[in-house]
Amino acid sequence: KYNVATFLPRNLFEQFSRLANDYFLIISALQLFTSLSPTSRYSTAGPFAVILFLNMIREIWEDSKRHFADSEVNNRQVKVIRSPDPQQDMHWKDIVVGDIVRVTKNNEFPADLVLLSSSGDQGMAYIDTCNLDGETNLKLRISLESTKTFDNPDKIQKLRGYFEYDLPNSRLYNFTGTLVMEETGSQHPVENDNILLRGSTLRNTDWILGLVIYTGAESKIMMNAQKGRLKQSNVERVVNYLLIGILLFELVVVSIATIGMAVWVEKNREAWYLPYVGSQTSKDTSEGWVTFLILLNNYVPISLYISLEIAKSVQGQQINWDLEMYHPETDTPALTRTTNLNEELGQIQYIFSDKTGTRPSLNPRSVFPFSTVCEVPFLD
Repeated sequence: KYNVATFLPRNLFEQFSRLANDYFLIISALQLFTSLSPTSRYSTAGPFAVILFLNMIREIWEDSKRHFADSEVNNRQVKVIRSPDPQQDMHWKDIVVGDIVRVTKNNEFPADLVLLSSSGDQGMAYIDTCNLDGETNLKLRISLESTKTFDNPDKIQKLRGYFEYDLPNSRLYNFTGTLVMEETGSQHPVENDNILLRGSTLRNTDWILGLVIYTGAESKIMMNAQKGRLKQSNVERVVNYLLIGILLFELVVVSIATIGMAVWVEKNREAWYLPYVGSQTSKDTSEGWVTFLILLNNYVPISLYISLEIAKSVQGQQINWDLEMYHPETDTPALTRTTNLNEELGQIQYIFSDKTGTRPSLNPRSVFPFSTVCEVPFLD
């Protein structure tokens, strides 16, 4: 989501997309750069700076975990066949288009590949695409007819030819290409049944040999990935609407106070014991409106937002440590990728069901012991 150059401007843009932060910024500017504040210059700016700083720390912490996860994936190793070496172990990030890789059973594909040969019958291979489309049933892929006999590194290194295929695109289920053999000049069509996409996993097949056609950001799974964006919970959106109402009420109160001040000044201009009243102008009355606005800025409690930032960070860590959300079979703990949506947990609005015939797991962890539908509670 961030890098060193974009962190500060992007984070500040996201923070000031919240109405409360815009409000606190205006109040802080009025206190710091005018002489109209009846309170300390830093009474709002100080806590507001703490809010911005805490949010930045939380975003850095969350994004650093994403960077760590990306680095872990990029540094996975796979066997690559490059002349003159029969096989060599290389990191995923070092793979380039045109490399031939050997992927073994139960491992993910490091890039988008054309299936050249496999250990399966007739060059067939089975893949799991649940990371791409959510389907758990295995899909069949077929080696190219002209290359399925190239089943070891020595043979595959003798393969000569070139591919013509689509430019990088996000279409997961469409592929058009042609393999042209150098020796004979014969052309062989390459279709979607011959493609292994990054993000899918090899199953029930000991190994495959595949030619890299798309890597990194040009792979189809990355072309379909959404860029990191600001995520707001439903509670936060409702708070923004409520804040508009609070601000309108505050403006009404400030205006009433200013009008009351102007009326009182007019009635007491001749009072000998109030010499400053007699010289007050309409400009002073306008400045009085700003003074009342600063004085009543606590209608929106800034301490509440500091508490929310701290609470979200602590809740995110507690979720990561929660043993009830730990899956011992795969040694997988809960992972909080963003704490902006903590309030959304457990608030189920829609339940979608398909008719694929997939039987749900009987694991007790997957059973809901309690739910509420249309304000009617249902117990297990």
